[in-house]
Amino acid sequence: MKFSMAVLYSSATVREPYYAPVITAHGHFRILKIRYPDVKTHIISHECFLRGAIITAWADQFRQQQGELWFVEEEISDSNADTPWHFKGTTYHGWWQNQWQRWEQGNNCKMVCLLTGASLERGANVSLATSRCFITWLTDQHDFTQSALLSAGRVTQMLTSLALKYNESLTPSC
Repeated sequence: MKFSMAVLYSSATVREPYYAPVITAHGHFRILKIRYPDVKTHIISHECFLRGAIITAWADQFRQQQGELWFVEEEISDSNADTPWHFKGTTYHGWWQNQWQRWEQGNNCKMVCLLTGASLERGANVSLATSRCFITWLTDQHDFTQSALLSAGRVTQMLTSLALKYNESLTPSC
């Protein structure tokens, strides 16, 4: 999975630029849709407005029931575990009583919920491992560790540059 930066939006009614998370998320996923139009599986770890942003960007695929959107909550103590995930049961949560699957892999556990699509069998393979690889890599970058001292505009430029650097250095393990 490749990473890109979201866009900074400003309002004509506000004198200073500001980050509007919902608008930024929709803009971010719109950019991803343009760059990767054929992506059919989307895995996110946080509910709120991200679900709507993804569904809006890939609306045609979701209307034709050709896409999947998963929520994932993970507690990973051993990111190097290579044993299979074991299914531990199903529960129903939330306003819509979504079906969540619980999976364990040694000391690791996760809950996955398919929001759109029909292939619940893939629950064992759904994870945030790619995101963890990126976050680990990002926190090892000297520029990133100094970002608290920079302006929002400079941080945006730096993160864009780091995302490009990361994408160029992708290895099969991540």
